[in-house]
Amino acid sequence: MSDWDDPSVPLEPRKIRHDALLVVALLIFIGTQFVSDRPIGFVNRPIVVDVAPLPPKADRDRYATYISAGSYMIPKLKRPNALNAARAVSRLLSGGVEPSYARPAVRLGYSAREIDAFGMPFFAYKEAGYVLYFDDWESDDPYMMASPVGDEGLGVLRKELGVDIGRGWIFPFWAYFWGWVPLLLGGAWGWLQYRRRERRRAALGII
Repeated sequence: MSDWDDPSVPLEPRKIRHDALLVVALLIFIGTQFVSDRPIGFVNRPIVVDVAPLPPKADRDRYATYISAGSYMIPKLKRPNALNAARAVSRLLSGGVEPSYARPAVRLGYSAREIDAFGMPFFAYKEAGYVLYFDDWESDDPYMMASPVGDEGLGVLRKELGVDIGRGWIFPFWAYFWGWVPLLLGGAWGWLQYRRRERRRAALGII
């Protein structure tokens, strides 16, 4: 038995440790609202997860044309946050020079959908799979352009490039499920509070 449930440990010290769970959950939740650019409301949105850059010898213009010709538009659905504000202030202090996205890099990505709420991710699953896309997430354009490659097309792409691009890549699922952490911590705190009240009632002889 852990000392969290050990009746020999006084209730008040245990309550402090129980409350630490709630404090951590609130810190995660509040901090997320400042640094996350995910939407606040419940949304199921398309995303592109970066896999790898094309090698330097790749014909960038050829693959850019492929993206432009067969692309679909992916809404970024970004919201303003503290990090965006800090970057804007930094650009203002440096003379207001905006970064150039006239020729964004072409990269291999993975098309998926992400379920968000309160600025936090809770689930992600495959949509189009492997894609080529323009890496211009930080630009003010509300959309990203991508073109599906698929598993078969990825094999063709590897032959064209002469490298096993994307080989061994694993979808970073942990980056799209951490929204559950503050909920689980809050739930654990609620359960421990219930257990604490029940023990107090039992100690007082209340049925």
